[in-house]
Amino acid sequence: MASVLFISETKIKNFTTVNQNVDNELLMSNILIAQDLGLQNLLGTKGYNYYINLIKSVQLSGGTMSTADRTLLEDY
Repeated sequence: MASVLFISETKIKNFTTVNQNVDNELLMSNILIAQDLGLQNLLGTKGYNYYINLIKSVQLSGGTMSTADRTLLEDY
């Protein structure tokens, strides 16, 4: 199953003190853990799964998302 990230490795490296030489695979696994522990508690399991499925559908089939969903994902 493909992993869905709410943030990219590049964005983490550009906006934090994480060194540019950190392996993306190591970073990705930690992002997934943070998502599961942090975001799932904030959004709830239904909300978390909703956004995971929304991102998958947009990435895989070129679907669209509402302005509210895009704002939540990009700004918060």
